[in-house]
Amino acid sequence: MDLKGKVAIVTGAAMGIGRAMAEALADNGAAVLIADRAGGDEAAAAMRDKGWQASGLSVDIASREDTNRMAATAVERFGHLDIL
Repeated sequence: MDLKGKVAIVTGAAMGIGRAMAEALADNGAAVLIADRAGGDEAAAAMRDKGWQASGLSVDIASREDTNRMAATAVERFGHLDIL
C-alpha cells in the first residue's frame, strides 16, 4: 500500500497496538502524528531514526479541546490530514 504524501493521526500510539499501527502507516509512506496521553515523543523519535516522518503529541482524547488541538497540530506540522 502506497501512502506517500498522506498524513495520519494514530491515538494510543506510544506503545502496543497503536504504535504498531503508526509504524505500519509510516513504513508505507505516511507522515504520522503519534497522539497519546503519555505523549509520543519517544515513539516518534524511534520512528524518525528509521527515516520515517513522525511527531508526538500529548493528548487526552476524552477532551474536545485536546482532540481539536490534535487535528490542528497534524495540519500545522504536516500540511493536511488524511487518516485518523
